[in-house]
This record gives sequence, C-alpha cells and structure tokens, in this order.
Amino acid sequence: AESLAVILPGMHRHQKSRKAAKLLQYAGRVWGITDGDEDARMDAAIEKTVEFFNSLGVATSFIEYGIDMSGLESIGERIESRMKIGEHQDLGKKEIGEILELCV
Repeated sequence: AESLAVILPGMHRHQKSRKAAKLLQYAGRVWGITDGDEDARMDAAIEKTVEFFNSLGVATSFIEYGIDMSGLESIGERIESRMKIGEHQDLGKKEIGEILELCV
C-alpha cells in the first residue's frame, strides 16, 4: 500500500488532463465532489486521496520515507530499458521522471 500511496497522487496529477473523465467520475462517485469547475474537482479528489492514505498512517511522499531523490533519472531509464509502462504503454523515461518528481 505504501508505494501506491506515494505514486497514485503523482500519477493522477501528471495524467490529469488525459484522464480527466475518469478523475471526475472518481471525484463524484468516491468522494461526492460535484461542485466547482472540473479542474478544482479533480484537484480536490487527488487531495482527498492523499488525506485518506494519511488518515491510515500511510505516508504519501518520498520525503516522508526518507528516500533520496537524486536517482530519479536512473529510475526512469531502468524502467524504460525494459518496457514502456502505463495503460497505453506510453510512459517512458521522461514521463516517469515527471511523475516521480510529483511524488516528492
């Protein structure tokens, strides 16, 4: 659960425009967030997710786990050297690095 709690909010933030319909559905169905513009609802759903994990005593950032972020680039390179990831296999080194930076 710990790795999901760190990566999921960053992934949602990174993929917000691409996954807007799913995030809006998640905001409404899971958190009951139906007021405000779409961007505000998506941001609120991501924040509620972070709050949920924190309420369980689960940290939601690499810093909270004391993880040194100096190797972010090498993580993306290692993953991309094996395969691209994501629902459409469209996340490579650049995107993985961007997502991990959002998890700090």
